[in-house]
Amino acid sequence: LVCGTLLGLGGIGLPLMEPVIVASVLVLGLLLLMKMRLSMVAGMSVVGFFALFHGYAHGTELPTAVSAFSYLLGLSLGSLLLHLTGVAVGYHLKPRAWLLRVGGAFVAGTGFWLLVGL
Repeated sequence: LVCGTLLGLGGIGLPLMEPVIVASVLVLGLLLLMKMRLSMVAGMSVVGFFALFHGYAHGTELPTAVSAFSYLLGLSLGSLLLHLTGVAVGYHLKPRAWLLRVGGAFVAGTGFWLLVGL
């Protein structure tokens, strides 16, 4: 996320930003829906690839009245909080795995809807 944000702040082009972000919603939703377990390296690669594009999108949207450092710090802390919340929710829903599958279906459906809307 941080690397992508720095690319965006630096004005370095990253092609296919929006389609990759939409694909991330679809792919991550499908992974959850289908209860797919990736190796640590594969999971980190998938998440890192998509995070690069998400960060890039945020880096291109820096408000003019905000310092780049403050923006990057807030974005990083906000992302950390969202990820920790996701881990906690996933941990608590583990005994009710069907709810995780329902969430995955919702996320994948949203990704498909966004893909069709592109």
